[in-house]
Amino acid sequence: MTLSLPRTIISLNEMLSVSRDWKKAGETIAFIPTMGALHEGHLALMQYAESLASKVVVSIFVNPSQFGPNEDFSKYPRTLRDDLEKIKHLKIDAVFTPNASEMYPPDFQTWVDNSMMSLDFCGPFRPQHFRGVATIVLKLFHLVDCDHAIFGKKDYQQVKIIEQMVRDLNMPIKIHPMETIREEDGLALSSRNRYLDESSRHVSLALPVALNVAFDMFQSGVRSRSEIENAFAEEIARYPEIQLEYGKVANQSDLRRDGDEITEASVFLAAVRVGGVRLIDNLELGQ
Repeated sequence: MTLSLPRTIISLNEMLSVSRDWKKAGETIAFIPTMGALHEGHLALMQYAESLASKVVVSIFVNPSQFGPNEDFSKYPRTLRDDLEKIKHLKIDAVFTPNASEMYPPDFQTWVDNSMMSLDFCGPFRPQHFRGVATIVLKLFHLVDCDHAIFGKKDYQQVKIIEQMVRDLNMPIKIHPMETIREEDGLALSSRNRYLDESSRHVSLALPVALNVAFDMFQSGVRSRSEIENAFAEEIARYPEIQLEYGKVANQSDLRRDGDEITEASVFLAAVRVGGVRLIDNLELGQ
């Protein structure tokens, strides 16, 4: 049997009309927002979505507002045809691929900004990034009219900001964070991994190794943020090819870092640059 490509919707009005018709018919909608360049991590989110709702929508949109002036927006992989091929065996009812000119018309001026959780971690290194993320996710939630939304925990700070936005704005949407999908050698799957040359790809394994050093210390009973963070940094420092942006322990609930003693369920979040490629990763430490 030949599998056909999923339905593609470009127009914002068409997406609104389709989702409203589904809702009128009593359907529920699960939604996976992506920027394309799909990998197995994305596909796992989509497979999970099938169990949550009667309709599944995937968006593929490289969002210009979450890229800074010196970031890789123009180089970010755009592989729509390949992406559609990858998901045609899944139960995807619509793929939403809007145009930036319609999502951000010339008179666009309203933004969603998180005032607390966006200040640390990736925030200082990517100014306005989370404002762009929160704004586009809110717009997509409205256009798709979803009941469920699925996100990967690799973008841990992003997931927490979106969860906070949904609570703060009283949105009737259930957010489902899913565990990070990794390569066999431990590297977290990411669309940016394709930018790594062979040497950088090998060196990048220091990131999951260092995260496991932090995890092992926590498991052994260490509860000092600074001790765990210093051990992580020392492991990364063994590789001069890696530029460490940050490696920090935070509370899982709200990403706060109050005091040196870890007293609640925590997560280690990190970002590095390898061969000019920015990689983020995290590992939940437990309580």
